[in-house]
Amino acid sequence: MGKTILIVEDEQNIVDILSFNLSREGYDTLEAYDGSTGLQLALEQNPDLPEAAGGRLGGAHPDADRPGGGDRQGAGPGAGGG
Repeated sequence: MGKTILIVEDEQNIVDILSFNLSREGYDTLEAYDGSTGLQLALEQNPDLPEAAGGRLGGAHPDADRPGGGDRQGAGPGAGGG
């Protein structure tokens, strides 16, 4: 059994491409289409994290699917966004 990588992405086409390419390289994949499901899968399935990517391939925050969750403006000092 290969290492398992969790893909969290809301675009089905991107998930399909990533899953296909990772499986060709010998990885098993878990797929989530929002941050909440991704977090749940990460906690339940304990996927492996790629060393080269620091365990984070995407740039979105896990709460980005919640209203205002991905918006860094007004998140407090040093949060960026303007």
